[in-house]
Amino acid sequence: MRTASSVNSFRRVYRRPTAPARMPSSRPTGACSLELPASHASCGIEQGGVKVILTIDQESPLTVREQQILYHIARGLSNRGIAARLALSEQTVKVHLANMIAKTGCDNRAALVAYGFETGVLKAR
Repeated sequence: MRTASSVNSFRRVYRRPTAPARMPSSRPTGACSLELPASHASCGIEQGGVKVILTIDQESPLTVREQQILYHIARGLSNRGIAARLALSEQTVKVHLANMIAKTGCDNRAALVAYGFETGVLKAR
């Protein structure tokens, strides 16, 4: 039978690890761009040899990770494909999509891509 002191000593020994401290800002200070070669095109907007470029916009309501996911959506990747490329779980990608839809007021993935081009986060080249 466990006593109160043995339970307390167990709790002292087996504490859960604390979460690491968060960085002050997750947004990078500089701009970066990712470019998709036309030979790797997989969605309709890229079939004609158009390259999609992601420019990290620090003024955007979307986080850097959401902007990266938007880039992969524009490339035509599925949630599973995006998760594999960014080393995330598929559920995490779904959560990011839901957050992006809530922030932008878009209804679906195609509207998110259109939003990305309108705001300048995505550029055709």
